Formats: sequence, C-alpha cells, structure tokens
Amino acid sequence: MPIYELSQDRTTWTVADAAALVAAMRPALLPQAPNDAAFMAQWPQRQAGQIIRNDSPEMWVDDLIRTGFMRVLAPVNVLDEWKECRATIGRFDGLLVDLRKTGFSFVTAIASGATFFFAVEKSSPIPESGKFAVFTIIMVLTLTLYVVDRVHQIMQQEAVDLARRLEQDWLRFTITSLLGSKYKRSYAIGLGIGLYWVLLIAIYLASVFTSNECGGCQIAMLLELVIGLAIIEFVVLKTRLW
Repeated sequence: MPIYELSQDRTTWTVADAAALVAAMRPALLPQAPNDAAFMAQWPQRQAGQIIRNDSPEMWVDDLIRTGFMRVLAPVNVLDEWKECRATIGRFDGLLVDLRKTGFSFVTAIASGATFFFAVEKSSPIPESGKFAVFTIIMVLTLTLYVVDRVHQIMQQEAVDLARRLEQDWLRFTITSLLGSKYKRSYAIGLGIGLYWVLLIAIYLASVFTSNECGGCQIAMLLELVIGLAIIEFVVLKTRLW
C-alpha cells in the first residue's frame, strides 16, 4: 500500500486508495466536518487558498500532491527495513572494532617510536620544539581517530534507534530493546571516551618520562593533553544522543 505524507508536519497514512485516505485524514485534520465530502470542500482551501478539486477523492488527492500539500512515499516492507537495520548495526560493529584495533595499533607504534626520539642524548640534544612537534602530531592523530570513531558510533546508534522503533510499532520483536537494556547507549559512549582518555594520557606519560630535561616542552605537553581531553568531552557533548 502507498504511504501518504503531509508536508506541513510529516504525518503519514498508509492506506489502500484515495477514499480511504480521506476517511483517515478527516478525524485528524478537521474533525468537525460532518462527512468526507465536507472535509474535502473545506480543507485545505481555507488554510492556504489553494484551488483543490473536490469532485472525487482521487482528484482531491492528486491536487494535494500537485500543490505540495502532500507527497507519496514508496511502500516500505517493515520486516525488510528491520533486517537492513540489524545488518547495518552488525557492519558498524565490525567497522568500530577494526577502526579501534588498527588505529590504536598505529598510534601505539608511533608513540613507541617517539619515545626514542624524546630520549635525551647528551652528544646531540634534540630541540624542545622538535619534541613538542612530535607530541602534537601524535595527539592530533589520536583526536582525529576519535572523531572518526564517534561518527561511526552515531550512525550505528541511528540504526539501533530505527530498529527499536520498528520492533515496538510494527513487528512486536524485542531483540534490539533487550540488547539495549543489557548494554546501554551511555556505556558504549563511556567506553569510547575511556579508551581514548587512557591512550592520550599514556602517550603523554611516555613522552614526559623520556624527556626529563625538557622542562618547557613538558608544560606545553601537559597543556596540550588537557586541551585534547577537553576536545573529546566537547565532541561528546555536541553529539550526545542520550
């Protein structure tokens, strides 16, 4: 069956034909109309002044679509959409695992190599600016990785929310709601924050402990660490879904 959507508030009706649509719309939009014919004669002309033919439900609906009051959405198989939601959730789970596994390994490898760079060499000391630049690059890479991670997490949560709505409104399934009750949205977000906080702090400590004679850059690194942690919190607050 086609799905009709009202443009002004995006209310939808899934009905078999134009006559059924008129019968469904009248109680919601103009309940004082005594019958369907009176409803078609009064709505929506008195609201917008549009010329809408009301000789038959078919003409009335055609004119509503033509003038932009309504549009027809493609029929949706709810079960197929739910299956696609569950498949999308699974794909994003895999993407997040791979992203964190690969990204963390990459950043850890860079940080491990950087410890040798931060080590103090008496014969040829490394300038403080060079050490601070390396630390900054590692921090930026880590923060970029977190932003990408968060974007994937948001898109996955949208699929979860849609699957839950389909289950509650149409399918009477419970799997998404049941899983969500065991592992809440806030837990997933908190886990992501915790992982990246630990990574940033570990990078900072590894950098500081191998640059004992670099007092100026240690202060700058601490400031940059605080800014990095604040950026993570800012991203979470701006994209909070719970």
